[in-house]
Amino acid sequence: MQITFIDHIGDGELTTDQRMSINRYIELIWFADTKTIDEIKNGTTEKVEYGILACSASRISTISDSDIQFLKSKFEALFYLNYSKIELVQNLNFKDFTRYLNLLNTVDCILSVNNKVDYSYILRITGRMPCRLHTFIETELLESVKLVHREGVIIGGKFNSVYKGFESYIIASELVEDGNYIHQKYFENDLINSTDETFGNLKQLPKLTGIDWYNELNKYKYAVHMSSDDIFGEFNLACAGLGIPCIGINQIDSQVLTYPTLSVRNNGVGYGINKAKALKSDSVLYKAVSTRGFGSYRNRYTTKQIKNYWNLILNITDSKINGLWQRVSTK
Repeated sequence: MQITFIDHIGDGELTTDQRMSINRYIELIWFADTKTIDEIKNGTTEKVEYGILACSASRISTISDSDIQFLKSKFEALFYLNYSKIELVQNLNFKDFTRYLNLLNTVDCILSVNNKVDYSYILRITGRMPCRLHTFIETELLESVKLVHREGVIIGGKFNSVYKGFESYIIASELVEDGNYIHQKYFENDLINSTDETFGNLKQLPKLTGIDWYNELNKYKYAVHMSSDDIFGEFNLACAGLGIPCIGINQIDSQVLTYPTLSVRNNGVGYGINKAKALKSDSVLYKAVSTRGFGSYRNRYTTKQIKNYWNLILNITDSKINGLWQRVSTK
């Protein structure tokens, strides 16, 4: 099996963590050869089995219709990896939106990451059922973390309207003990810093990756991540992989599939506060939720499970090439 990852991701489009997530998918799940469109044009004329194009809606104007047709002719099956937020698509001008829609309708298969809202939007505008890519983290690293005594609370998400750091902070305030800090995962270009007097008990962590990040996360008893636009959902999934109960939004697959009883609707701060109070006051509930979250992670999100799911996608795509694919109507 030969897969080419067609990198058309612009600088600064994704955070470092998000870009690393795609890179891990490429290396550990797809075993893909990464190339740009120009490198493919200047390379061999032979067809390749699978091509996966990654390009956000904001860069759609940099891909011509002829580029799309070239890629379509180059690969036996062409996938489009969609990680664009709905807001980006809806803000496109008419010409770029038409090109974006043409791309979605031209490729053999659309891969949609984690976010339930974006997945549903693609289904509505194209009538095509995207294949949802599950969030991926490196199982081997996560399982090498040793269990330690846990205390305190950590939140994910920047302090802005998209990543809902304020909402996470409010809910986490119900979980933190008097005199202790609410810890926050490092995020690039956040609006809040640890010296802000409004958040005197907020302590931001340094930038951590890989095993260092998992070891740090492992120290906390509770987690809150209220972002409705985390396209990869790695924070929520890492919590589940360690058995740390996480309160979050029900639009994120890795949240609702691992901690359904701790998942609330968008802007559901009041519900989140109630769940935090119950989690803190009931040790039996805490243990049950923790066990369920870890079990769901093991059943859905290990490296082996993700590889099996990806092979299923390839089998579906092969069926499509052989004329067995049926478009899904939204009517």
